[in-house]
Amino acid sequence: MRGPLTGLLATIALVVAAPVAAVAETVVATDSAEIYLKPGESSKVVVKVKSGQEMTVLRRDGRWIKVRVRGRTGFIPRTKVSGGEAEASEDDVERQTRRRPYVDGRSTDRGWGGEPPDDRRGVDAVDNIDPSAPPSAEEISKDPEVKPTREVKAPREAQEPKEARQPKPRGGEGDVVVKIEEPTEPRRVQAEDTDRPRELARKPAPKRAPSRERQVVQLDEAVALRAKPGAKSKKIATAEAGEVAVLEERDGWSKIETDTGERGWLSTKLLVSEAAAPAPRRVIAATAQLGFTYLVQGTRTTGGPRGVPDNYNLSTFGGSLTVGAGATFPVARAIQAGLQAQYSGTKAKPFRYQNQDTGITTHAVDIRALGGYSLGNRFGMVAWGRLGYHYDMFSVDNVTNLTKNTAKLPSENLSGGTLGAAFTVDRLTRKIGLSVGLDALVFSTRQQTKNLEDGDSPSTSGMWLTVAGVYHLTRSTNVDLGYRLTYLNNSFGAPKAESMRGHTGTSVSRTDVVHLVGLGVNQAF
Repeated sequence: MRGPLTGLLATIALVVAAPVAAVAETVVATDSAEIYLKPGESSKVVVKVKSGQEMTVLRRDGRWIKVRVRGRTGFIPRTKVSGGEAEASEDDVERQTRRRPYVDGRSTDRGWGGEPPDDRRGVDAVDNIDPSAPPSAEEISKDPEVKPTREVKAPREAQEPKEARQPKPRGGEGDVVVKIEEPTEPRRVQAEDTDRPRELARKPAPKRAPSRERQVVQLDEAVALRAKPGAKSKKIATAEAGEVAVLEERDGWSKIETDTGERGWLSTKLLVSEAAAPAPRRVIAATAQLGFTYLVQGTRTTGGPRGVPDNYNLSTFGGSLTVGAGATFPVARAIQAGLQAQYSGTKAKPFRYQNQDTGITTHAVDIRALGGYSLGNRFGMVAWGRLGYHYDMFSVDNVTNLTKNTAKLPSENLSGGTLGAAFTVDRLTRKIGLSVGLDALVFSTRQQTKNLEDGDSPSTSGMWLTVAGVYHLTRSTNVDLGYRLTYLNNSFGAPKAESMRGHTGTSVSRTDVVHLVGLGVNQAF
């Protein structure tokens, strides 16, 4: 009867215990934390977790808990988690901590500023453990530096009952002999042996240097990580777009760690800091745009009749091509300099007059020297000053053949110096940038086809307004949508007697307005 009953009870115990054992214990991160390969903050970081991340507990090791999260295993401080059995009682804390607590002035293994080490303060610290207690077998097995150094027999009080102990004369037969076995080598003195010379104590562990705060930056696209700095180094992993931590920088390359634990090197140019202003760097870029141009000329002659050639408006439109190149480079902490060159050409729809079509082509060239001041914010705002040279050509087909050029339009060349300013925002958002610029013509020279001049003393004043939106397709490639307004005010003076233009008034003036909208690509190198 006893055998079957015992078997039945064992079976019931197994059935009851089975579902309990099958449930894995879990804890939840109370704040963002790092999972280490081994116990200790100086160990390699395996993965980073955010507040609220659930983790499976594998085992406990003092103030550390070994957990599994996102397919990786490592150690996290018990104070960084909650739930499960992580919130241990006070007795548990004492049982899991060191046998030899930190004592001020008796150990150099402490934190910065004279503070005790991380594993000997806070909820894990102990101050009520008997320092005279010998190291346990577990401590000796874990720490090779901890060795039993002498054998001390129990004191007399522990060897004989209280009632049997009586005072005896010194050197009498009743003395209890305490045997001390001296080691053959100099004894290593524990931290509690404060009466021993300090030079005989165990060599303290070196101070642990504080870990450098990791800079968190943004990666805009998936990038291959390399084993060493350099484009020819072996590819070892791929970092997806998102936040990464910078571990080291060397010769234009950065060693980064992703939130999934991958580490490797990539070009620093691929990183964008969201928290601080990106450092100015040398940039060489080229741009190309296709666009639409709308041109309006309004000619006015004081005292002249309405119509060609004294008072009339000419308007036409056409397709345009804009290409350019530029380079900027830092010269000081917040100062940048650069050069820029740009060409815009337009082939306009022929202008029709007296049943004849007159073709028009325009060309514009701008060359500028740049000086910029960075505002030092995360948007990458830079204020620019620009000093440049402008050349403009208005070309009329068959200009000297008046049977085809029935409107008697002259071809013209305009050249002069410009002075301007611009303001750029590299990252209005993570993907969008913006630039605005204004340039004025400060001096100029205008020439017209001989014998088709509008006056004998031409002068021109004007300005150019540019606005562009930038979409960062990749770190080095942008899509630009730009608008450029040209406004020129021309005064030609009194009509020239030998000119075939035929003005009849006393003075001639003309206003030129050009609207250009372009869409293109900007490629940095």
